[in-house]
Amino acid sequence: MKIAIKRILQAILLGGVLLLSLGAYAQGPSLAVLYPDVREPYRSIFQSILDGIKDAANGKVRSFPLRKNDDPDMLNSWIAKNKPEVVISLGSLAKEFLPYLSPERKVVSGAALFSNSDIEQGMIGISLSPSPQKLFVKLKKLAPEVRRISVVYHPDSNGWLIDHAKQVAEEMGLVLAAMPAHGVREAARLYQQILAKQENGFDAIWLLQDDPTLDEIGLLPRLLSEAWNHEFIVFSSNPSHVKRGALFSLFPDNAQMGKSLARKAGLLAKGQSKNVEPLKDLLIAVNIRTADHLTLKISRAEQRDFDLIFPSK
Repeated sequence: MKIAIKRILQAILLGGVLLLSLGAYAQGPSLAVLYPDVREPYRSIFQSILDGIKDAANGKVRSFPLRKNDDPDMLNSWIAKNKPEVVISLGSLAKEFLPYLSPERKVVSGAALFSNSDIEQGMIGISLSPSPQKLFVKLKKLAPEVRRISVVYHPDSNGWLIDHAKQVAEEMGLVLAAMPAHGVREAARLYQQILAKQENGFDAIWLLQDDPTLDEIGLLPRLLSEAWNHEFIVFSSNPSHVKRGALFSLFPDNAQMGKSLARKAGLLAKGQSKNVEPLKDLLIAVNIRTADHLTLKISRAEQRDFDLIFPSK
């Protein structure tokens, strides 16, 4: 009897040690999240990303709301006090503060766009630019006959993204006609060339998000008007273009993006993450009126999978 009780106690003790060991193993890195102190509706966006980070992080998470005129020394003091293993920076404002941090700090950036220069400087993070693979898969689902995708881009702003998109297109059996431009006037000329060569149903034009070559006031309305009149497919990385007539766009799922940033921070803490990647946590916006005009068949069941539908009912 005494031997049995002794064995039970030993098993309980061993189990406790094992649980403590597993708990220590599962513990994630401590994180410091820098995000802009902004008004609604942007405040809710960053809060949703922050909630996602907290949901996915297994370690301690501290957050610091940044203002444009904050003292970098104050920020560095706060970081030194909290001793995070990884800093997560959210938004373009937080990116501006990163040069003031110690070079030894491990940083993951998100909720911002990245340029070639950012990547060459060794930034690590998840861009707001939607994954080309996700975009092209959705394009093929909505318009299966498409074979060629044309895109105009600024090489300094989106060259890295286009290099990635070329690989994706080749793997999917698509032709990506990527045309670099250094200004709006050059881009306008290239778009005219693209429109002149479009073949209905087999060609599509991809508009990038915040690319400096795309004039939203003058060029975009003319481009969408030409596409409507001649029944060309235009899709975009910017959901605001869908409201104006583009067929579809993918846009961030903020909470899921936060979870991905937390996971990337966990990998960086282990020395396993060293790149910038396009965003894969995405929702879809579709213009049903444009789809009908292009005679693309979208069932009511398929419409239930869309997160935003234009025109709004």
